[in-house]
Amino acid sequence: MFMKCRLLFFAIIFLLPACVSPKRYAGFIRENYKNRDFSIVHPVADIQLRSDSLVLFDSIAKVRKGETYFIPAIIYWGIKQSFYCELNPKIPINIFSKVCKKYADSLNFNGKLNGQRLEISINALPSRFIYKQSEDVLFLLIAGFTLSKQVILPYNNNLELTYKLYNGSEVARTGHITAIDINKPVANNWKSTKKMTLYYLGLYERNMRKLSEQCMVKLAREL
Repeated sequence: MFMKCRLLFFAIIFLLPACVSPKRYAGFIRENYKNRDFSIVHPVADIQLRSDSLVLFDSIAKVRKGETYFIPAIIYWGIKQSFYCELNPKIPINIFSKVCKKYADSLNFNGKLNGQRLEISINALPSRFIYKQSEDVLFLLIAGFTLSKQVILPYNNNLELTYKLYNGSEVARTGHITAIDINKPVANNWKSTKKMTLYYLGLYERNMRKLSEQCMVKLAREL
């Protein structure tokens, strides 16, 4: 009987995949952005970007542990955990600044401004997401079954801008522009937490460029 219990214990341990720690998960995100410059690209002399309302920090991302629990039953073991992740706002701001510079040229912002000065303030960004993992193991006498699920869920925060158009020192016009977040959940189809995370971040950057383009087109129409 003792030997059977030991076999049961080691079988369950073998079936349970190793859970990822917040520190290790943050390392996946850092690897994606290593050796990259996140300085703001200034569009043109008459356009100024501001991000005063956003909280910047030194690290590439913040990862903190969310809801976690472990159920060790006789024939069932279950582990569920989640991480709340926030990218440094410098990452999406850098993406927006590059799009802003590109569209300032292609949409002829200099001609639209006609000597006036445009101040764009970035007030909100889609820079947060949740990583969730669940492991379910069912042990039935001589056979064990395990089910692993991993998913990344975006917070669905929108890209929100306000702008001020200055004629000299006077404010000639103000406005608010919003681009609805288009990031979608991503499930782990690679059997690798790292690959799933890097894939999500690649999609996130492409979507951030699309949102930035939407904002610049809307802004051009209002000027």
